[in-house]
Amino acid sequence: MPKITRRKPKRWLYPHATEREYMRLLEAYTDSITAEIERQLPLLNLRQDALDIPESSGWYERLRRWIVGIADKFRQPEISFVRSLLHEAARFNQKQFHAVVRSVFAVDVFTHEPWLLDVMKQLEAENIRLIQSIAPQYLETLHGKIVAAVRAGLPHAKLADFIRETYSLPKNRARLIARDQIGKLNGQLTMERQRSIGVTQYIWRTSLDERVRHEHREREGKVFAWDNPPSDGHPSEPIQCRCSAEGIYPDFADLKGMVYERHPL
Repeated sequence: MPKITRRKPKRWLYPHATEREYMRLLEAYTDSITAEIERQLPLLNLRQDALDIPESSGWYERLRRWIVGIADKFRQPEISFVRSLLHEAARFNQKQFHAVVRSVFAVDVFTHEPWLLDVMKQLEAENIRLIQSIAPQYLETLHGKIVAAVRAGLPHAKLADFIRETYSLPKNRARLIARDQIGKLNGQLTMERQRSIGVTQYIWRTSLDERVRHEHREREGKVFAWDNPPSDGHPSEPIQCRCSAEGIYPDFADLKGMVYERHPL
């Protein structure tokens, strides 16, 4: 086997395009929720005829039925795009893995990944659970806001505008899910692929901008072990973390579970 000199690894890139597409599709889904609410606004009659009538037969019951009617339409959302987008992000991560290892050893590396199917199934199930929770969580919040507003004396004429002010809530949550889940997928696959070839430690890298949280900025350039995570987890595990793990690669002879082809310098 020829002697192979280890080099400094190139930067492990992030699947920004996949994240943007995931966000676009989730925003379209939340738009369908608020469009349905908008369509049913004329059916919501909460005039305060009202507070002296038992809630089981008055405005509270009308509101409950209105919320339930909307929720029923989103119990089984069409989210077939989840699997394809997660696999797209996984393929991107695989290409980055090969590119980084090639930059270190000047060889093309191929590894067997028996763990990948289970990881992808778990991540897909979690993403489906999160997306399916968007509508019920938002509608529960909306219900509580309307009840509080009506009891505080909100005029019926202002109710529609009050409801429209909440339309950003599900969209904001959709954006958070897209950013957080693609980041978590990318980070977990990075960890699994590095560990699969014998990488036991990494250097914590941040985005080096104003959005980096203080405790992560302090970790920039420090070494951590994959089997001993920081208090809030490895890079990308904390919610919306954009940090990455720059693997500390062993000597070529110590790499495991791989075959390679010589790459021209």
